[in-house]
Amino acid sequence: MRVAIIGCGNMGMAYAKSFLQYDLVKKENLLLVEKNTERMEALRGFNAGVVTGVIDESVGSYDLLILAVKPQDYGTVHPILREVIRPGQLVLSIMAGISMDLLRTTLRHPLIMRAMPNSPALIGMGMTAFAAAPDLDLSQVRRVENLINATGRSVFLEERLLDAVTALSGSGPAYFFYLVKA
Repeated sequence: MRVAIIGCGNMGMAYAKSFLQYDLVKKENLLLVEKNTERMEALRGFNAGVVTGVIDESVGSYDLLILAVKPQDYGTVHPILREVIRPGQLVLSIMAGISMDLLRTTLRHPLIMRAMPNSPALIGMGMTAFAAAPDLDLSQVRRVENLINATGRSVFLEERLLDAVTALSGSGPAYFFYLVKA
């Protein structure tokens, strides 16, 4: 499978490393798009695949696009993606708070999934909740689930539950320490 990761911050990079570590994606089949020049240099040093600072038509040649940009940056990214995305391409968003309906509408593309990884995914011990649009068939969902599981474990949920998972994932450690302290 050919994978393009748009936004290579902590989670985008965690996915890239996990895919390569478990030999799920060959480095020549991995495109890393990062606008931050310092991070681009670090990615090149990591030798994880093709590194670029721009979204161009080459993105259309990948089977899966992982949107790992900050949610506030999606407004500048989606008009560019909409022009290069192709039919049949899968899109996985790990952006908090951006619904599949909004993604389908703004990208004009039906094959959308959302995932909410948590911090332990950075070390391969994560728990990721994910949801898929009804337009995806089971084999497409399973292919993406297999990749997600490289960062830990996953659970398939209805999208309406993902925001609650996000809140719990972000606050879970604080609740744990609160209980330990009590």
